[in-house]
Amino acid sequence: VGVEDACDAAPQVFDDAPLAFPVGQTTDVEFRGIDASGNETTCVAHVTVRELLVRITAPAEGICTNEDVTVEAEAVGATSPVAFSGTRTRGGVSEPAGVGPTYTLEGDYEITAVATGAGGSASDTVHFAIDRTPPVVEIHSPVTAPHAGEPYPLSGYQYPADAPIAVDYTAHDDDGISEGLVSLTLTLDGVALPAETTALTEDLLCSLGLGYLGQHTLTIVAEDCAGNTTQAQVAFEVVLVDDLLVIKPESLKANQGVLTAFFELPSSPTGCPLDPTFEDVDPSTLLLLAEATGRLASPEKVIVDASNGRLILKFRRADLALPDGTIGTAFQLTGHFGSPTGPAFVARDEVKQNPPGGPGDCDDHGTHGDGEHGDQGTHGEHGDDHGTHGDDDGEHGDDHGTHHGEDDGEHGEQGRAHGGGDGEPGD
Repeated sequence: VGVEDACDAAPQVFDDAPLAFPVGQTTDVEFRGIDASGNETTCVAHVTVRELLVRITAPAEGICTNEDVTVEAEAVGATSPVAFSGTRTRGGVSEPAGVGPTYTLEGDYEITAVATGAGGSASDTVHFAIDRTPPVVEIHSPVTAPHAGEPYPLSGYQYPADAPIAVDYTAHDDDGISEGLVSLTLTLDGVALPAETTALTEDLLCSLGLGYLGQHTLTIVAEDCAGNTTQAQVAFEVVLVDDLLVIKPESLKANQGVLTAFFELPSSPTGCPLDPTFEDVDPSTLLLLAEATGRLASPEKVIVDASNGRLILKFRRADLALPDGTIGTAFQLTGHFGSPTGPAFVARDEVKQNPPGGPGDCDDHGTHGDGEHGDQGTHGEHGDDHGTHGDDDGEHGDDHGTHHGEDDGEHGEQGRAHGGGDGEPGD
């Protein structure tokens, strides 16, 4: 405080200021000036002491980002610019983070902003992470071709032998940044799977509105704290492979022009109504393989036998046999349900031949109850021209069969005889 007096060159000055001023408050201080003659003058000063404050305004505490970070701070009562310092840690190793205020390297940061003022210094600290490395996801099961050595469609998962199908994968974010994975999602054909899924079962897929058989895609997406994502995906197929094919020994006789096969699948093999039955077979996809000859044939005729839950398939024997008549006893029927891109199936049969002289070993005029007859057979299964009826497995012929079998008698073109056993008539 300055004091002047016209007559007194050195007037005295007094005040009632406290030894310390409270922070954040205004204090009134009275000053008195007295000259040598005793004249006195007073004035009042209002003193406010403001607190030295530093506050970091960006970034938000604890953020994790895949972009550069610029630290911003404001200071109140400072007499110098704010300075930044701190550490960057990655993989357990810490080092000075630098003076900033912009930080670009990956890692976990602890940055402190410091400002100084008349009364000392103040600081504020923020933590954040920079992570530009996406997670790692690897699917170990399912795989695209679990039976890679087999021809398609046997290279896929074979139902029921391979069920249930394991779900095995690894997902991690080992980039040395502490946050790690924040989410992991599994979907099958676009439908979310429960996070705890370890196997694909018939019941699980059915509950999700998915059939078990056919083509599927498993997708796993992992996301880290910075929003970096990684997607792993595998496409696989579940093929029905079972003993659903029935070929009777009589059809293998060299004198037979037609080989008759039965594809039997009255209900869904998985127990899920979303999976197909015999009624869903696409006839255009059917191929019968005679394994002994390596020859393939498409059916000349496909008959739907709804009452017995099966298809009756007619093949030209000559298409499957070698020139010497050899046809073998092992057969494999392949096809698709619904369409050529629908679920695939492989149906097999190993035909058990009747022993010589046993039932069904008559070529021309046999009289066995279960026998196979030639041109004019009269009992059981009938030959090529006139046989008509069996009690069990008959199918109606093309033109004039007069069937009297109980269930499935197969009739020839003009046959009228009545079989007593399991006869399947000729065409």
